[in-house]
Amino acid sequence: GTVKACSRSEGSHGWQLYSISRWNSKDGYRLRKQLEYEFERGNKDLYWDDVVMFKHFDEFELGIFEMNSDDVIEIDSLDELIKLDSSYIQYKKYNVPNTGSE
Repeated sequence: GTVKACSRSEGSHGWQLYSISRWNSKDGYRLRKQLEYEFERGNKDLYWDDVVMFKHFDEFELGIFEMNSDDVIEIDSLDELIKLDSSYIQYKKYNVPNTGSE
């Protein structure tokens, strides 16, 4: 029921991390402090889960919530979100178009 280790290589006896998380106030505060610490040290190319899984793993006890691969939909743009939920169309006027330079 808890994460014992994490690897970036595709192992055959583990779980895939979807980077969806739920935090209580105490652990969320601790995560925030670790993110700030890493950022201040110049580590600006990290995802939050890198901080927890690789930089400060011993400081957290992470539980597992089983999901199926079709439980998650990746949304990469406002247009994709609008296709799923048209109520977001009101934010279209604030969207900066992608210039292709990213």
